Amino acid sequence: MSRGVALAESWLLTLIYAASAYGKFLQSSHQRVGDVQGYRILPIKWSKPVAIAVPVLEAILALGLNTKQTRKGSAIASTLLMLVFSGAIASAVLRGLTNDCGCFGALKASRVSLKVAVRDLVLAAVSTHIAIKAD
Repeated sequence: MSRGVALAESWLLTLIYAASAYGKFLQSSHQRVGDVQGYRILPIKWSKPVAIAVPVLEAILALGLNTKQTRKGSAIASTLLMLVFSGAIASAVLRGLTNDCGCFGALKASRVSLKVAVRDLVLAAVSTHIAIKAD
């Protein structure tokens, strides 16, 4: 049963990553860069490459989580990505920032909050479960 749960979790994460990537691709490049800069973590010169790379990585993870040969590696990458996202969001909250998290791009505006950081930690745990149960 646990493998079946992990497969359902893979589908859930696929939907989340696909929606997130799609929402970001709907945004202008300028808006995506602004979302990255809103966290005030990275040097300005890194904002554009990160703004380009994140939705591409999310799209790759959406595909990789549903291919048996790439599921484990994609789940490990997903865990790491969710931990980075959660840390960035928690950092923003602790510094009193109120920027949009940029999580789903043009599909859904959402401010950084501890709730969003915890959501990403839960998704990291789900990703870890998938990695452990992957064949």
